[in-house]
Amino acid sequence: MTAQRRASMALRRDIRIAQGSTRLIKATFKQERRRVLDRVEARDPNPEDAIQLADWELALMRVWVNAAETVFPATLTRLTQDGKQSQELTALVQQVVRYGRPATEVRRFVEDRAQGVVTRSRRRIQTVLREGDLTPSGVREVSRALRRLYQTEFIDSRAARIALENVLQATSTFEHAAALVAQDQTGRTYVKTWVTQGDAKVRSAHADIHPKTVGLEEPFNVDGVALRYPRDPAGPPGLVRNCRCWVEHRQERTVQPLNA
Repeated sequence: MTAQRRASMALRRDIRIAQGSTRLIKATFKQERRRVLDRVEARDPNPEDAIQLADWELALMRVWVNAAETVFPATLTRLTQDGKQSQELTALVQQVVRYGRPATEVRRFVEDRAQGVVTRSRRRIQTVLREGDLTPSGVREVSRALRRLYQTEFIDSRAARIALENVLQATSTFEHAAALVAQDQTGRTYVKTWVTQGDAKVRSAHADIHPKTVGLEEPFNVDGVALRYPRDPAGPPGLVRNCRCWVEHRQERTVQPLNA
C-alpha cells in the first residue's frame, strides 16, 4: 500500500470521527441560538452576549478527548503490537495529554479556538442586528433572520468545519503523543515521514517536504517554520489550516556494519 493511499484512508477515518463531533457542535449552536433569540425577543440591547464561551470550551474539549480515545490507543497498538499495553496507557488520555503535549498547552489552544468561534458568531449577529429593526413591529423579522443565519451558515455548514478541523488537529496531536509513549515504553527508536494526499490541492510548502523523514522528536522544516507534524496547533494558520497531510510513524531501521 502506498503512503498516499494510507494517508487517504487515515483522512477518511478521521472524517468518520468528525461526524459524531459535528453533532456535538450543532447541539452547542442550537443552545446558543435559543439563548440569543430569547434575548432578541425580550429586546435586550446586547443579545450577542448570550453566547457562552464556557460552552464552546467544553464542546471543543470533548471533541479533542473523543478523538484521543479513538486515535491514541489505536496508534499505540499499531506501533507496539501490544493491545494490553495500549489499554493501560490509554488512561493518560483522561488527562488530555501527558506525554508529548502538556495538558495546559492543549487547554490554552482549545480556549483560543473557542474564543475565535464566539467572536465570529458575535460579528455575524451584530451585522443582522444593525440591519434589523428591534422595535416591537420589527423583532419578529430580526428573529427570522437570526434563525436563517444559524440554520444555513452556523448549524448546517460551520459546525461541520469546526468539528473536522478540531478532530484532524487532535488526531495529529495524539498520534504524535502515542508515538512518544511507544518509543519510551518499548525502547525502540521511531521516525516520522510527512506524507501528502498527492493531488492538486496540496499546497506547495507541503509538497516540497513530501516524503521527508526526520527523527520522532525532530521538527519538520516547512517553508522555514518548524512543525512537529501536519496541523501542528503551534504553527501559523497559513501552514496548518485545512491541511490534509499525514505523518507515518515507523521503527527506525538500523544498518548493520560490514565486517572488516
